[in-house]
Amino acid sequence: MPYFDWKAISGVSLQVASHERYETELCLALSVERLGDLHQALVEVLVQAEAELRVDFPGNWTLYWKARDGESRILLAHPEREEWVGTVAWAQNSIDILLEGLDSLRSGSGDLALSELDRLSSFSNLDLRIRTGGAPVT
Repeated sequence: MPYFDWKAISGVSLQVASHERYETELCLALSVERLGDLHQALVEVLVQAEAELRVDFPGNWTLYWKARDGESRILLAHPEREEWVGTVAWAQNSIDILLEGLDSLRSGSGDLALSELDRLSSFSNLDLRIRTGGAPVT
């Protein structure tokens, strides 16, 4: 399984906020370099169907990325009091849209919520917003 340990790496920061529709929003600020790393790994995982990608972030966050049949969904679980685990399970027929959206952020500063790219399953309880450029999320 591809894996990134970004718990203490430059160019990565995050913030958790409330979300009107999905309860929780994870706002992830990435440098263009880190976004490129994520994009490349997602091509391997989602397009070439190589298991799933695990990414550990600051603040005891872990996100698993994988392709799935059916609707896209983003789920948040709280297996332990101080640990946050989410899954971005993206619909096979919308993978190109996700990768194009992430690729558009690589050209400079920008902001993209994954819920804007595809309709998320009603089971989703998390949205993921990715930012590049500008000040990091604190």
